[in-house]
Amino acid sequence: MKRIIISSLVAMSILISGTACSSGANPSSSSSLPSLPDVSSLVNAENTENYEMYNYGESSYYNGFVLENPVDKSYHKNYPDTGITSEMMKYEAEFADIWKIEMEFSIQNLTDSLNNEGKAKLASLQNDWVEWTSQNLSFEHNLLSSKEYGVELGSLFLVSQRNAYRTAYRTRTFQIKYIHFLLETQGNTPKSTSDCESLKFLFKE
Repeated sequence: MKRIIISSLVAMSILISGTACSSGANPSSSSSLPSLPDVSSLVNAENTENYEMYNYGESSYYNGFVLENPVDKSYHKNYPDTGITSEMMKYEAEFADIWKIEMEFSIQNLTDSLNNEGKAKLASLQNDWVEWTSQNLSFEHNLLSSKEYGVELGSLFLVSQRNAYRTAYRTRTFQIKYIHFLLETQGNTPKSTSDCESLKFLFKE
């Protein structure tokens, strides 16, 4: 139950950060936000939001790749259901770091396949994404934890903040991987899925 509450708390920040970045737009020019999803579980919420934000379309193979990724499997399998806030915070932070590493790995793989102009553009956009995501999540945290507004979210709010970073890195990773996947499978010299660098993970449980 606590994991459902955490997911609900971070739904707004996930949608804000994911929507702006998925469209390739500058954060300052983001359009109106979609309505919040009906969150029934953390797994379903994550998968639904990703598909809606990035429109993976008819790529059933890639959809399956997202659903069966090893990081999520480990995350959900080993999640501490003790209800102890400190353990949950530590766990969320650990997987935020894991997804950050996977994001950087995916960006490097995509960079290696681009020309010089593409490399420079991707580096610039990624720097913008990192800065904007950090500012957005910090703003939300500071706003909702401020005594001035009297919002009482309890200790789970601290867990939700780490969950928000984990989700942001996860979402960005799959966005980058999907761009690379299309280049590899639909480009001038298509690769078989078994040879795609975009489908590789560093994580080993």
